[in-house]
Amino acid sequence: RRKGSDPKYTYVIDIDLTRQAARNLGLAPQSGKMEILDDNKLKGQDDDIANNAEDSQAKPRIVIVGAGPAGLFCALSLASSGLCTPILLERGQPVETRGKSIGALIHRRCVDPESNFSFGEGGAGTWSDGKL
Repeated sequence: RRKGSDPKYTYVIDIDLTRQAARNLGLAPQSGKMEILDDNKLKGQDDDIANNAEDSQAKPRIVIVGAGPAGLFCALSLASSGLCTPILLERGQPVETRGKSIGALIHRRCVDPESNFSFGEGGAGTWSDGKL
């Protein structure tokens, strides 16, 4: 970043859509390719994307990035409050699947960039004994 310039951010969001919602957005299956949507395509499509359209209309949706201790507690607190619909995004695998990835890393030195000590449900502390 150059001094005095605004930071630039890149986001990668992986979502599952029904075939109808994808058609409504004008998306075609493109394995391994990124689809960039402009705002005009997204207008009016919220109901197709949301799992529960009635709740999404009545309550604001809050996106929480990361299922580490803070993200899980934040999602639990927001869901318990009933004031909003939390959406929890996690790059890595669930704990059960993540255990296999960690075992492969420790024993075979095989690194899965999407599921390792840093990424996955529970965050980095899941596989830590608490010592630094």
